[in-house]
Amino acid sequence: MGRGGGPRPAASLPWAGSAELSHLVTPEELRTLVTDAELEVIARTDLTGPFARLMHTVLNAPPQPLGLHVCIPDFDAKATNLVDNLDHERARLMRAI
Repeated sequence: MGRGGGPRPAASLPWAGSAELSHLVTPEELRTLVTDAELEVIARTDLTGPFARLMHTVLNAPPQPLGLHVCIPDFDAKATNLVDNLDHERARLMRAI
């Protein structure tokens, strides 16, 4: 998960209860960090669209007895914020090899 090109993502998020605890970088910043560590990026894919669609499905599904809500406090609110951030390009999901 990375930061999009817009303003800082709205918190709280599944991995951080407040903005101060979330340290997302843009894909370009991550690439610099990786190459500065003398690693090579072979391929990079933006999975934001498919992941956002999946998260919309999860949020609109009936409640289940088991899921991330069991181990992440306030998961529904955090997941809703995540989807809003993805929809407004404040966050992006990237796969890199």
